Amino acid sequence: MNISQITSLFILFSGETDINKYQPLIDSSILQVSRQLKEGASSADIRLDYLCAAIANYRYSQLTCVKNKVAYTYAGTADSKGNSQMEYDLAKELMCEYYKAAADLLCDDDFVFSAVCSG
Repeated sequence: MNISQITSLFILFSGETDINKYQPLIDSSILQVSRQLKEGASSADIRLDYLCAAIANYRYSQLTCVKNKVAYTYAGTADSKGNSQMEYDLAKELMCEYYKAAADLLCDDDFVFSAVCSG
């Protein structure tokens, strides 16, 4: 995985320019993807860079969603600070799409064995 490429993609996805402030999000997304990588899969595959950046952007949107909540004035009108819920939903969808794109490189942890019945 290419950290400078991931950082550039995070800037593109989030629009954030103060990258040092959010470097831990990028680092944790790289660690998360590294742990999910299948044995023998190439960590140099560019799809993983996009996935790491999308995960970091998703975490960024989780953090900023509350801060950017629409503030209502006394008269009941909304302050124009953007639509945090829409930004969060888009970040989540972007992350999901990049997970799908890199699925053949990652271990599938979604399978759960709930029960075995005998007749």
